[in-house]
Amino acid sequence: MDGVALGDATVVVSSNSSSAEVRFTGMEPLAIADLAALEIDRFLFVGAEQLTLDLPVPTDLGLLTRVAGGTITATSGVVLQAGNMFEGDGSVLGPVAAEPGTTITATGALQLGDDSRIDGFVSDGVLRIGAHAVTLHDQDLAVLGSLTELGNSAGSGVLAAPQGLLLEPGKSLQGFGTINADLVNQGHVVRAGTAAEDVLDLLGHVSGTGEFAGNIRFSGVFAPGDNHHERTGNPVFLPSHERLRQSHLQSDQRQ
Repeated sequence: MDGVALGDATVVVSSNSSSAEVRFTGMEPLAIADLAALEIDRFLFVGAEQLTLDLPVPTDLGLLTRVAGGTITATSGVVLQAGNMFEGDGSVLGPVAAEPGTTITATGALQLGDDSRIDGFVSDGVLRIGAHAVTLHDQDLAVLGSLTELGNSAGSGVLAAPQGLLLEPGKSLQGFGTINADLVNQGHVVRAGTAAEDVLDLLGHVSGTGEFAGNIRFSGVFAPGDNHHERTGNPVFLPSHERLRQSHLQSDQRQ
């Protein structure tokens, strides 16, 4: 179809099922189905509404996708290709894949991914949480992208993942706030903040051979390296002037 008006919505779809613009607010939930594939070339503005993408393959989101309290439910998931952006608060329910060069920015509480899929959340891009709470869903470990940022001038951020997080080699997590998840760190975790009280607090089981730097508190289980040796007692605290390579502490954990 070339153009269809749905209340306050406008859907423009070309003959090859490529959508240039989808915009709707103040209307009943919208479902798109019975298409072989859907590629959104430019903009998708969902607002506070519900959009269901019931398609056999992942939907390629366009240059900018914006959600303001609404929900995108994608049966086969969504893909952010290089150069594309997502911003907003609300939910994207379904597998989320973010390629290198993409940016996801939270403007409020945000839920992303699918806890029934092993590819529930996989990113190679940037995730900017700011002073908001973001929850990543995956059947096992949600894979963080090249850069994950928590906190800003408005306050600290919260990153949660019910099944845990994986930070791969060469990737960074930085900022201040709370990581409410188990974390396998093979990359770089850095506290970044301007105030002395800006702490990065890790609440879950932390393992891996990655690197930590800055004002970091390990409030959960701290198990450096690839083995799982619990540290009990008071939380481990890494002062801002220190730098820690987890594997260097493996021998201490065994004592």
